[in-house]
Amino acid sequence: MLTYLPPQISPPRIKLRPSISKQMIITLKEIHKTYRLSKTKTLEALKGVNLSVKRGEIFGIVGESGAGKSTLIRCINLLEIPTKGEVIVDHQNLTALSPAELRKARRKIGMIFQHFNLLQSRTVYKNIAFPLELAGLSASGISKKIDPILDLTGLADKKYHYPSQLSGGQKQRVAIARALANEPDILLSDEATSALDPETKHSILQLLKQINEQFGLTIVLITHEMSVIKEICHRLAMISDGKIVEQANVIDFFTRPETDVGKRFIHSQAIRMLPESVQARLSPQNKGTLPLVRISFLGDSAEAPLITYLVQNFSLHINILQAQFEKIRDEMIGMMLVELSGNLDDVEKGRNYLHAQGAFTEVIGYVQPIR
Repeated sequence: MLTYLPPQISPPRIKLRPSISKQMIITLKEIHKTYRLSKTKTLEALKGVNLSVKRGEIFGIVGESGAGKSTLIRCINLLEIPTKGEVIVDHQNLTALSPAELRKARRKIGMIFQHFNLLQSRTVYKNIAFPLELAGLSASGISKKIDPILDLTGLADKKYHYPSQLSGGQKQRVAIARALANEPDILLSDEATSALDPETKHSILQLLKQINEQFGLTIVLITHEMSVIKEICHRLAMISDGKIVEQANVIDFFTRPETDVGKRFIHSQAIRMLPESVQARLSPQNKGTLPLVRISFLGDSAEAPLITYLVQNFSLHINILQAQFEKIRDEMIGMMLVELSGNLDDVEKGRNYLHAQGAFTEVIGYVQPIR
C-alpha cells in the first residue's frame, strides 16, 4: 500500500508540470552501439535507433532477451557511449558535452536497477543521501530533501534500517528514493520490477505511476514483461535485434499492432493462452478449417453484448475459445479468440458491424474442426 504525503509535509522540490507535454524531452538520433569482443569480432547491439520520448510520459521499451533493451536505456544517460549518433536530453546534446558538463547533466537523470545497487554498510537514509553528499550539500540541506522523499516512498519508519533488514520491495523503494534525491527530470528503470513477486511489483508500479502523475516526472522503463507495460505506460517501443520495429500508443499496440513483428508478438501471446488441444489443431493456412479470429473490444464496447448480436443477426456460429477483460492503464479492454463459421457474406457483415462498434478483428490462424 502506498504512503501518501501528509498535508503538513512539503513534497520533494520537483517542479510540477502538465501530465504529458507535446514537447520531446528525449530524442535519440541514429544511435549505433558496437562492442569489440576480440581483435576480429564485434557485436552490433544497436543499429540506427531513432526514438523520441515526450515530457511527462511513462514510456516503455520492450523486447526479448538480447534485443538491445539495456544497452539502449544506458545510452540515454551515456553510461554506454554510443558508437555513432546523438542523444538529445532536454535540448542538450549529451554526446557533445565535456565530462564535467555530462556529470552535471546526469544529475537530472535518475536511474533504478533490477538488483537495487544499494550500499550495504549504509542505512536507508544514508543510501538516499549518497548522491547529495557527492553534490556537496550540507547535512541540514540533505535532511530537508530526504525526509519528504521518505514519506512519499513509504519508508519513513525504515529510515535507520540497513538493506539487509529490508524486503525486496522496500529495497526498490530505497533505490527510487535515491534516484529522486537530485530532483531529476527523467527516471530510467532497467528491469526494476522483474525480481519482485506480483504483489510487490504492483505496488512499485503504482508508486512510479503516482510519482509520474504528481510531479510530471518522465519515466523510461525497459522490461520483457508485458504486464508492466499494460499497467502504467502511455507509449511503448518494441526493439528486436538492435532495431526499433514499432512505436505506438499502448492501447493501439495491444489492440491493433501495425508491424509484422508486433502482430506476431501479440498473436503468439494470444495463442499461448489457448488449451493445448486447440493449439494442436492450429494451422497458418485455410484448408477446410475454421478461421481463428482475435476480437479486441475497447471502452464501452468491452461490456456490450456484441457476440450475442452477431449470432442473432448475421447467422454466424461462434465458438468462444478464450475470453478475458483487463485494464490497460485506465482503459477497459476485452479480448476474445473465437472460431467463426458462416457464409463469407455474413462473416464480412459481422466484422464490419464489430468495427463500427469500436471493436477490432483479425484472423490469426485457422483451426481444424473436430470430426
